[in-house]
Amino acid sequence: MSSQGIGISFKFVMEVFMYKVISNSPEDTFTIGEKIGKLLDKGNVICLSGDLGVGKTMFVKGIAKGLGVEDYITSPTFTIVNEHEGKYILYHFDVYRVNDSEELAEIGFDEYIYSDGVSVIEWAELIMPILPKERLFIEIKKDYSKGEDYREIILEPTGIKYELMVKQSPHHPTPSPTSGEGEKRLEGSENNEGTCN
Repeated sequence: MSSQGIGISFKFVMEVFMYKVISNSPEDTFTIGEKIGKLLDKGNVICLSGDLGVGKTMFVKGIAKGLGVEDYITSPTFTIVNEHEGKYILYHFDVYRVNDSEELAEIGFDEYIYSDGVSVIEWAELIMPILPKERLFIEIKKDYSKGEDYREIILEPTGIKYELMVKQSPHHPTPSPTSGEGEKRLEGSENNEGTCN
C-alpha cells in the first residue's frame, strides 16, 4: 500500500469520529453538558478546550448536574482542582495557570485521572502530552456571525468506550457522508435545523 493511501485512510478515521452539536444559549450549553454527564462512568476523562468566556465552566456545571452533584461549581483557576461528590466523585481541573507537568505531578494528577472518579479538565489542550490516550475531547467554539451566544460544540471521542458514549447520547449527531462531521441543534433552540431528543 502506498504512503498516500495510508494518509487518506487515517484522515477518514479522524473525520468520522468528530461530531458537532449546536448551542444557541448558555442554557443549551448547560443542557448538553448535563446529557453528557448522565452517560459518564467511573474513570472517564473529559477534556475541554475553548477560548476564555466560551462556556467551558457552564458545560462543566451541566456535567455536574448530570452526575448528581449538588455543589455550586466554579472554575478552580488558582487551586487547579476541585472535588465534588455525586454519583461518582467529580474532579474538576483548570490547568490554565499550570506552568509545567511537574506542577500537576505534585498534586497527584495521575492518581486523579486513573481513579474511579470522573475527571473534567478545562484548557486540556495545554497539557496534551500527559493526557490519557483514551478520552472524550470537547472543543467549544464561538461564531459571532451566527449570534452572540452561538456555540459549536465539537465532540472527538478517542477509544471505544467514548465512541459508544457519543453514539448513545440523546443528541448524537449522525456523521455527514461527505465530511464525516455531523451537526445537530439542541431541541427547542432558535432556528433549529435538527433535533436532539
